[in-house]
Amino acid sequence: MRKPTILSINLGYLHEDYVAVQKYLQAVKVIRIQANIFKESEREYAFQMIHRQEIDLIETRNLRRGQEFWKTLAPILNSIEQVAKTRGIPMINSPKMIRWVFNKGSYLKELESYGIPIVATKVIGEHDEVCFSALVKEYKNGITIKPSLAAKAFGLQFVKCINQNLFEIKIPHGKTKQQEAFSETKYLSAGELQNYFEKYRQNIAQYSLSKDKLILIQKYIQEKTEYSAIKICGYPTYFIQRLIGEKTGVAHEQFFAKNLFVKVPERRLLDFYQKFQESLPSSLKNEIIWRIDMFQCPQQILLLEVETASPRLFNTKLLANNIHEYSNTIATAARNSYLYYLNNGHHQGTADDDLVPTAAILPHRHDEID
Repeated sequence: MRKPTILSINLGYLHEDYVAVQKYLQAVKVIRIQANIFKESEREYAFQMIHRQEIDLIETRNLRRGQEFWKTLAPILNSIEQVAKTRGIPMINSPKMIRWVFNKGSYLKELESYGIPIVATKVIGEHDEVCFSALVKEYKNGITIKPSLAAKAFGLQFVKCINQNLFEIKIPHGKTKQQEAFSETKYLSAGELQNYFEKYRQNIAQYSLSKDKLILIQKYIQEKTEYSAIKICGYPTYFIQRLIGEKTGVAHEQFFAKNLFVKVPERRLLDFYQKFQESLPSSLKNEIIWRIDMFQCPQQILLLEVETASPRLFNTKLLANNIHEYSNTIATAARNSYLYYLNNGHHQGTADDDLVPTAAILPHRHDEID
């Protein structure tokens, strides 16, 4: 008789916590198989396993990258979702949550309408008339510009006004095997800046599925730290202080940033997270894992973005309990799905569009961090 089995679908790149979770699952006799769904052979094998009813849980992992990936990913994700619905196989995270979080422009404005303070944001479409120099001048410290659909600083640039007709653009570049992280700097006149922006917009438009929500313009926040709240199983399991890379302005290790575990989060961080969770659309409230990034400014906390299609648990040694909690969550979900399969002879379709395991199959809270 086979063991409870998890199919972990991804885009090939896996965060450092994947191995730690894998070791736990092996210890509790739950099989986890990974499939890069951009590789046809792995994708077809995954579909065969689902159709043969050899999969009890589908884990979506590392599905966030730049615009150019989304056109290829979207139909594949749709196919997996339809097969999972037919077979009654739960998915963590749900396709609905992945689609929601992929378009930052839409969800930020939605959450703002529910009373969540966000970093000042404008969404620009492919054909919107924009005087880019005037837009930059609206903000004393400048702006950040990036695709509405992006990850890992894809397309990210910082723009500020130096004087009436001179503008500075900084383009961060992450660390690679060939080079350290650095920022490329350009100085342009107002006219040159407009031309530069139009070329940038045309380039992004090649990949976007949402022509009216193409580019995200956000106020540049002069803070040296971002905070992240990582939620597992319904509440903020822990907070991370993310020291922004001085040379790049980006809160990511590939850009000289550092992550620090917050032992005792401030009350207002906890209150902000609670308000955020209460403001989520009802269909997304029961998701098992997500992360929110925010700035803790002197006057208020501002939401920067939400991440869920790439469950990342950060430092695996420091956060061992959280690795255990996430591992136990998906192991329990897989086991319960498998038991349902055995008791009923086969998986059955579900009317739940989200395909998220219900609270009944989730473990109780345990192993609090010291």
